[in-house]
Amino acid sequence: MLAAHVGSSDLVELFYKRGERLETRQFHHNVDCSCEICATLDGDGDMTRVHQRYQLYKALCQPEYICLMAKEIKVDPVNYAIDKIIKLRDIISADPAYDQMYTEFIEELEKFCGDMLSMCRSTLETRVFLSPKDTLEKERLPHEYPRVWYAVGLDMKSFVAHSNAQNASAL
Repeated sequence: MLAAHVGSSDLVELFYKRGERLETRQFHHNVDCSCEICATLDGDGDMTRVHQRYQLYKALCQPEYICLMAKEIKVDPVNYAIDKIIKLRDIISADPAYDQMYTEFIEELEKFCGDMLSMCRSTLETRVFLSPKDTLEKERLPHEYPRVWYAVGLDMKSFVAHSNAQNASAL
């Protein structure tokens, strides 16, 4: 967790290869998560369960960790980040007293998505980036660029207003 906090991709990868996991397919650390990791967040000492979950999400939302997870579990990093935004909003709605703590992570994830979009060098790359990856997604989402559709639904203004998204949507 600390390796992800400080952005050490080499250490995060080393720990991942040794079998250390912050998250698995079964355990996504929602408010009501009862996985082994969340069960051990017992609030002993100065850190309460809320602060421990905050530290966990601080690690899960780091760009280095997101990129490693994308590589290791073969998921799209932007979809992974969008999934985390949705989970963080669920946590905020379940416990609004801590919304300021988690809102900063949402902003960082939105910036990550925008930074990934900024890496597109041409209109073709932007179209591929914004387009669906598989047939199931094409059937489920009628929009030509589902990432823009998701971003509008999640109120990700900076992503939607990004010049690459605007140029691709205009064509």
